[in-house]
Amino acid sequence: MVSLKKEKTMKKVDLFHLSSEERITKMKIQLQRDHPFFSYLLLHLEVIPSPHVKIAATDSFRMFFNPETVNEMDDDTLLFVMLHETLHCAFEHMKRIGKRDKFLWNIATDFCINGILVSSNIGKMPKNALYEPELVGKSAEEIYDLLKQHIIEIPVVFELVDEHFYPEDEDEKRLAEEIRKVLQEEGHIQWRRILIRAAHYAKQHGKLPAGMMETIDELNRPRMSWRALLYRYVVDLIPSDYTWLRPNKKYLAYNIYLPGIVKADAIMVLIAIDTSGSINTDTLKIFLGECYGIQKSFESVQMHVIQCDAAVQDYFVLENDFPSKISVKGRGGTDFRPVFQFIEDELIKKKGIAPQVLIYFTDGYGTFPDSPPPSYDVIWVLTSDVQVPFGTVIRYSDDDPSIY
Repeated sequence: MVSLKKEKTMKKVDLFHLSSEERITKMKIQLQRDHPFFSYLLLHLEVIPSPHVKIAATDSFRMFFNPETVNEMDDDTLLFVMLHETLHCAFEHMKRIGKRDKFLWNIATDFCINGILVSSNIGKMPKNALYEPELVGKSAEEIYDLLKQHIIEIPVVFELVDEHFYPEDEDEKRLAEEIRKVLQEEGHIQWRRILIRAAHYAKQHGKLPAGMMETIDELNRPRMSWRALLYRYVVDLIPSDYTWLRPNKKYLAYNIYLPGIVKADAIMVLIAIDTSGSINTDTLKIFLGECYGIQKSFESVQMHVIQCDAAVQDYFVLENDFPSKISVKGRGGTDFRPVFQFIEDELIKKKGIAPQVLIYFTDGYGTFPDSPPPSYDVIWVLTSDVQVPFGTVIRYSDDDPSIY
């Protein structure tokens, strides 16, 4: 039999025992004074209790958490996990994956977020979570690229802080029905807008985390079709002038007298196509199709095409008609240097050809020259996030929504 005094003591303890939902609400409030940036974001986070996740999960819109597991955490660890989910949402990591490998992308995004939270000295990172001081300040895309190139290695022992749900996951049988239903609901929170507001709110209080404004600026850069960018670069290279002696015939029918364009001599555009084994057939077809598109779009462009993997495999000049069939040659390793050497030795020195620009279609995984060519521009059309040592970069997207 429990004594009356002991029973009263037990009831007193129960009054101060918070549920997992109550603890989360409490943290949202307590965070406001010392960390206004993270507090502003956290206040907009929708949290959904679910016994079907190990610890926590996110779909880039909301947070799922296991109440039982959360109750076993101390407050500092729970705070870290909650903010980890919040930053996944704010940075829209699940939406930014593109065609990347999920496993490596999940690791890259965890490295990115954990670095931000550790450097902000907030919460306590769970044991074996992914963290590397040298990666602090780098975007998930940059870290992914470093992982893919094996410049940084994945630790032998590590644990992801959470699970990541992607749009296509709603059809996977491994997911509980209640989670699939939630994933089918369209996320209504505009996290990009909230992120900007949070930054300005924290800035007013003088407590914006270091480097956060640069991260936000990077996320909000204007986007443009990679094809439009490529065409814009080519157009800018075409020399032309206006003359009133040859009016623009297109507008004469409307009694509008505008100067016509006098086109100068044709420019020479070199197209290098990476035919190594890492470029799939569909991407090669798109690369070749872009050559044809450029050739047909600009009358004053002479198109010279070089196929190269670890060595130059083929070279031909596109005439008025695009060849009905082009044999792809190569499919070995990747080295970009032979293309630049071929241009210097075979075209410039032997044939006296002076190219204005080299457009290199590639995934970027190969050996680059030590220095840029002195006499022509270089545009890299990349299917990856590789950082190139020189030239202009256009990020290719096979569904062509935008470049980053």
